[in-house]
Formats: sequence, structure tokens, C-alpha cells
Amino acid sequence: MLSQGHVGDLRGGDRLPWVEDQDNFATLSSLDWQIHTYGVASPEITETAKRFGLSLVELSDSEGAEEAGFEADAFYLVRPDGYIALVERQDNSAALSEFWTQHVLA
Repeated sequence: MLSQGHVGDLRGGDRLPWVEDQDNFATLSSLDWQIHTYGVASPEITETAKRFGLSLVELSDSEGAEEAGFEADAFYLVRPDGYIALVERQDNSAALSEFWTQHVLA
């Protein structure tokens, strides 16, 4: 149950793909839960990240990110082990709140 959702080619449960033209793995050394966006995070995702104390990593919506399967209108909740826990569209911040409350805070 620690893996849900999908957008495009990426699904919850997938290992976070490496992006060739930027180092999206650098922040994984913290071993914390974090949210990745490939483009600008929506205000709702930014607020939800703050509310739960999650790191928000905004990476560029680059050609490499697109080739790796990331989409600019999505967010990716990354587990401490580097796997994607939740993938959703940024306009669905409620999914992030629900997931976090049911699976991490419980």
C-alpha cells in the first residue's frame, strides 16, 4: 500500500528514474520523504509539503526529465529508499494529504 497512482509512464512503486541532464538523485542522500516536481510546483503542492514538513524538490522540466518519463504537471512523492510512493497530477493535492495521513502518519 506504500505505492499508488500513475501519470504517464511512471507509477507508484517504480524506482525514481535518473535524469541524465540534471542530478535528481542528489537530494536522496537525506533519506527523507520528499516531493519532486519537474517544473514549478503548484501552490497547493507547496502548501501541502509545508504542512507535512516534506522537502519539495523542484527540478527543471528538461528534455532528460521527459525522456525519463516525468511530466511537468505531476508530483512524485519519493520514499526514503528512492522509490516513488505516490504519483499524481499537481491539481490533486488531496491525494497527497490522504496518502500521507493514511500511510505515514497512521
